[in-house]
Amino acid sequence: PPTGGHERAIGEVQAMAHQGLSWSPDDRSLAVVDRSSAGEPLGIFVLDIVSGVKKRVTPPSTFDILPAFSPDGRTLAFNRTVLPRGPFVHVVPVAGGEPKELVPTSFPRGRLTWFPGGKEILFAAVPLTHDGGQPRPSAAGPARASLWRVPVDGGRARPLAGSEGAVDVAVSRDGHRLVYSQATSDSDIWRLDLRRRAATGDAQTRFHPSTKADSNPDFSPNGERVAFTSLRSGGPEIWVVDGPGRPPRRLTFLGREGSAGSPQWSPNGKTIAFDYSAKGNVDIYVISALGGPPQRVTTHPAIDATPRWSTDGRFIYFASRRSGPWQVWKAPVSGEQAGGARQVTRGGGFAAIESTDGRHVYFTKGMSGTLDLQNAILRIPVEGGDEEVVVEGYRSSHGSWDLTAEGLYFVDQEPSFSGTSWVVRFQGFNRRHATVVARLRHPPVLGGPAVSVSPDGRWMLSAQSQGESDLMLVETFR
Repeated sequence: PPTGGHERAIGEVQAMAHQGLSWSPDDRSLAVVDRSSAGEPLGIFVLDIVSGVKKRVTPPSTFDILPAFSPDGRTLAFNRTVLPRGPFVHVVPVAGGEPKELVPTSFPRGRLTWFPGGKEILFAAVPLTHDGGQPRPSAAGPARASLWRVPVDGGRARPLAGSEGAVDVAVSRDGHRLVYSQATSDSDIWRLDLRRRAATGDAQTRFHPSTKADSNPDFSPNGERVAFTSLRSGGPEIWVVDGPGRPPRRLTFLGREGSAGSPQWSPNGKTIAFDYSAKGNVDIYVISALGGPPQRVTTHPAIDATPRWSTDGRFIYFASRRSGPWQVWKAPVSGEQAGGARQVTRGGGFAAIESTDGRHVYFTKGMSGTLDLQNAILRIPVEGGDEEVVVEGYRSSHGSWDLTAEGLYFVDQEPSFSGTSWVVRFQGFNRRHATVVARLRHPPVLGGPAVSVSPDGRWMLSAQSQGESDLMLVETFR
């Protein structure tokens, strides 16, 4: 109770706290994020405070979070993520009905709030570009985020001037005051010394830091060079560091009309594969490690992302939705037009890595069937066969792991009330349990490949994000 007293449990949910909670106007129920079983994506439920009974409001086939009750308690606003499009604002009647997507003018990145009259919704978002008819967040990222308002009955969302850097927002009950958090963030690549168990302090250093976002690190086969994605030239491009003490060198010059990412060295160290998003599609390309024009590998109109080489250097594995849900595919380096592409997984998969002995393909997939923060790492024989679970239930993104000749390294959340403790775990091939070998200074960058271990097992590169925020108050808001 707000006046004091003993706390009591009113229900249990499987989602994390930041994924949303909303009181109904009559204080009799809570909108929560949960799942009915381990095989379902997260969805929106209404929890009765007295009885503890939960009722699902959104269907079990979609990934829905961040619910917000309307002022009259009859409607819920929420974010629905449909990959690869991303999250967009939806509304649904609490009593049941078909959710409705509001006009996707912007890419939400925080909680939703209703205006007191119930006719508009306010949220923080990044503006979208519409290349090829597909809405995508602008390359400028979080720095371009601001507050947006969208009518519930239809119409385009409109940005609020002077609200740059907004993340979360709340409006007073009379609608005259507004408060929001204004955040600045950056991502850097950190180098961890894995020989120093539970590494902290001077065992972690920034790797070629800049004031622009860096991510997706990958060690070369000899461990002396590193490829990574950076915004230091404006848009996302592939960069390379040619050796210790050498300055980073820009490898791709693809321009602001698209986005390059997920670089990965070939086994002989002469070529780098990467994915490139432009004109509403994502495909796999390769480029000489010395520079030059990139060569396209995949040509299918579906999304093809996150390339990984086979150990013999003849094929590239990648994630694709060309057959429906995310699956692992592979194509010859010469291009799928020359040799065709072959589907590797059948039960879902993403971010594949072939074992160093060439016998198995390891891959990750969301335990709920979506790419949320509850994943598993599995493997199948290279020639095909039944999948085997290797790591189950780690809480990080699909790209936060790497495979070595000795075993698996992966980033995981360590149980804590705040949910902000991130560790690196190692699991050998002959073990069923992982041990903590390092602790990250900052949260990992969630999304594409975020971890790379050097060939000798000494170093790990980890893309980590950090930032700060302030609360901003707007008086006499209308």
